[in-house]
Amino acid sequence: MFSVQERQVIIMEFRKILVPVDGSNPSIDAFRTGADLALKYGAELEVVTVINFNFNNEQPILSLGNLEKFTEEGLQKQGMAVIDSVVKDVPENVKLTKVVLYGDPAKAIIEEQETGKADCIILGSRGLGSVRRFFMGSVSTEIVHNAECPVFVIR
Repeated sequence: MFSVQERQVIIMEFRKILVPVDGSNPSIDAFRTGADLALKYGAELEVVTVINFNFNNEQPILSLGNLEKFTEEGLQKQGMAVIDSVVKDVPENVKLTKVVLYGDPAKAIIEEQETGKADCIILGSRGLGSVRRFFMGSVSTEIVHNAECPVFVIR
């Protein structure tokens, strides 16, 4: 046991908060939490979305009609549309930066936190089922285990 004199007080200082969003309700809740903290601490709020350009059953089949969606400009527009749908209610006093990332979501988010020197990551939990999480893992789980900064998962 520590005596009162031996306790160390840890003071968290938020200068830059990273909030990944995907348009889901948990990511919207994470954004609201991040915006509240940014407002309280006068921190910059960096909102990112990640385009995981990985062809699987969930991706649309390429056709001439949707080919534009897969150009760099089209992907950038789609990413910004996701971010803009979430940040529409940001308080005026919050300095906001919007970034579209590409690749594996967890790796891209961790790399952005490291290069951008964010003090913490606030993200939503997607609530994957236990069987799916066992086989696939989840973005939030991977970030919690591998990020070298505080990570807040909003449920």
